[in-house]
Amino acid sequence: MTVVVGLRFPLGRYHATPWGRAANEAAVEWPPSPWRVLRALYATWCWRAPELQADEVGRVLQGLAEAPELLLPRWAEGHTRHYMPDTSAGKDKAFDAFVTVDPDAELLMRWSADLDMGAFAALDRLCHLLPYLGRAESVCEARVIDPDRPEARSEEDGWVGPGSDGTLEDPGRRVLAPVLPLDVGALLARTTGVRKAGRVLPPGARWVAYPDVPGPVRPSFRSARRIVPIARPTAIRLAIGGPVRPALRDAVLYGQVLRKAAMSRRGDPSSTLSGHDAALAVPASDPGDSSTLQGEGPPRPPGGSVVRKDGHRHAHYLSLGPQQPPLGDGLIDTAIVWAPEGLDAACVEALSDIRRLTSDAPGFRSVRIGVEAVGTVEEVAPELCGGLSRSWRSITPFAPYRHRKRQSLEDFLLEEISRELVTRAIPSRPVAARVMRSDWLSFRRSRDAGRPGVPAVGLELELSEPLVGPLVLGDLSHFGLGVFAPVRS
Repeated sequence: MTVVVGLRFPLGRYHATPWGRAANEAAVEWPPSPWRVLRALYATWCWRAPELQADEVGRVLQGLAEAPELLLPRWAEGHTRHYMPDTSAGKDKAFDAFVTVDPDAELLMRWSADLDMGAFAALDRLCHLLPYLGRAESVCEARVIDPDRPEARSEEDGWVGPGSDGTLEDPGRRVLAPVLPLDVGALLARTTGVRKAGRVLPPGARWVAYPDVPGPVRPSFRSARRIVPIARPTAIRLAIGGPVRPALRDAVLYGQVLRKAAMSRRGDPSSTLSGHDAALAVPASDPGDSSTLQGEGPPRPPGGSVVRKDGHRHAHYLSLGPQQPPLGDGLIDTAIVWAPEGLDAACVEALSDIRRLTSDAPGFRSVRIGVEAVGTVEEVAPELCGGLSRSWRSITPFAPYRHRKRQSLEDFLLEEISRELVTRAIPSRPVAARVMRSDWLSFRRSRDAGRPGVPAVGLELELSEPLVGPLVLGDLSHFGLGVFAPVRS
């Protein structure tokens, strides 16, 4: 009969040190060795199912002693590093190596075993009680799968069987398996006892290779380009990290540097990334001169000077934190590049190629950057969209395009926001604009550090009609100012 066991790792990680390797070598055993699986079943019987009869468990172990066929999920290797205190030498570096898998994916093991009903029931009980496989943090859920289920009797490519005896020269992945017939007592051998006896392998164990095991998935930010949908995405989400996270008050500075990096990698002029008319752009005479970067043609009319029904369709470079002021820590960990007109494949490729942001601008801290998501802005930046909302609150301060004249501050703000909503073709009008008390003037409010910042203020807006965001308004809104978040009731 065919016996199929499925293993799932709900934490997404499998931790196990291969036989003969030191724990601090950052090596991980993959696939799980038949020897380890049998020892785990035996230990589960001893500690969690002592009511099972010894002869039933013995028949289970004998039936599964042959190295099984495997159907493996996609996997990748990873590790973390830790510095452990050492009273004699300060600190020791320790590696925790693991294999990462989809928490919902199953690793299938298939045997041709002759198990009677009692042994089959015992195996089902042991699998149900199996707490982990490998190290204790390698939480595992196991189940016996009906051989008639499609995944158990699939004849598609993907199942791999044991190959040679797993010599050192064998290119396949070597794991430990029992010598046939199985000596159940050999499963109890401890590593220290094997070493003291001068043995390389435990008694009753042998090497088996699985030469056809697929290699690990090697993640790359470039892979994001291959999953971009056919329709033009409108946003891309980028994770920002580094020794010190930048402050949200420097959002304009990081938006400016991200824009320059994207335009540099795009190569040919792009009005979407630059916000300038690419047809009138001139080639850069000096790559280090930001004023002559490719794509820097005449700017599109700003919302405050010319009313355009289709204005502000090019890219916005927005900065976000895990929680926004006044409740958040005021630090940046995410950048959203949002272009209502859509990002073509070359734009997504350019943004995906950015690995690090660097600049010699005063106050700029270099950061690592990588793609998290590509798609519609509703999917990529839900914190800026939400559902329909009339109430909106500043994440970064709103900077009017025009100067205030002889009118009250509230009337001036309502007038400026009304103009902005028109230029963005948003069918709503502001009903109230309440000033939020905070240190909004500490935000950078100029693209050039040598110029004074524009006036800006944080607002709580009430609109006449509910809308779905993003809501980004005002001067420097394409660089991170004037970002609003919906107030959820």
